[in-house]
Amino acid sequence: MADLEHAFRLSFSGNLQQALRVVDRVAARARMETRALYKLAILERAFLLEQAHDLRGAIVTLEHLADEPGLASDVERLLCLSMLYEREGTVERIRRALRAVRHAYLVTRRAPLLRRIARLLGKLGHESLADAFEARYEELFQRRMHALTLREVVGALPHVYIP
Repeated sequence: MADLEHAFRLSFSGNLQQALRVVDRVAARARMETRALYKLAILERAFLLEQAHDLRGAIVTLEHLADEPGLASDVERLLCLSMLYEREGTVERIRRALRAVRHAYLVTRRAPLLRRIARLLGKLGHESLADAFEARYEELFQRRMHALTLREVVGALPHVYIP
């Protein structure tokens, strides 16, 4: 972990090539020993490449991570990859981003992912589907914020209303 922090410091001081070498060294060491550290090192490599405006390099880095056993359907990898695909902006990349976010939603059931799905569908021109996903997100958000439906309010009135 200290080496990864050092790589960030190197990157922020303008020494990207040295930072990438440090990250690659950590990844090589951790590949067989510590799966979580290996994944973190590769995610950091992709982040550093993105910060250097090398989107293709960051995408390739995360796509190669899928070749590792157990990391092909990793939610964090897929969400990072979807953001990069979306930034690239081609129709095919937006479709890939949509598939990645959809898979992440099916695994985690996190409501904010519905809003991302809606945005991606809107970019692909599927406005009615995007509106449906946005409405579902709003519904889940309202439930999470404990907003009462009209039926619940009417049901509670006889118990608390005093004429």
